Amino acid sequence: MEINRHIRLIAHKDTEAFDVLLLSYHNSKQSLQGFKFLYLSCITESPKSIDTPLLKSIWTNMDYVYYVDELERIHNQEILLIKDIEEIKETLPKLYRLIESSDAKAASFYVIEGKSSPIGIVLALYKEKPTNQLEKSKIIMPSI
Repeated sequence: MEINRHIRLIAHKDTEAFDVLLLSYHNSKQSLQGFKFLYLSCITESPKSIDTPLLKSIWTNMDYVYYVDELERIHNQEILLIKDIEEIKETLPKLYRLIESSDAKAASFYVIEGKSSPIGIVLALYKEKPTNQLEKSKIIMPSI
């Protein structure tokens, strides 16, 4: 309940986002040899409208190894503001395809830091280029 409340609060603060997702890292699967795999999955989302298709299934059980290079770039920046997803077509092609399949034209990634490493990401998705994303990040970060 508390997590959902905070994601709804972030969605309320970012009036231009059509959906806000909370992505979390987990390692609930392992190979027959005992190697654990790290995944990134959507825990919850807060769409702005009941007409907005739910995106949780698209952003669930993403194999960390497949996305590791792109996720590390986001981790190093802590906040990644993308005004137009075409900007990341070459640098983050795997995430670009996910964002595009979510029908978003822009996005904001906010890394959630744990004690020793990132533990998740808050992702805000936009239908159009948002105005003043940097100012929004100052408002949203305290809720994260």
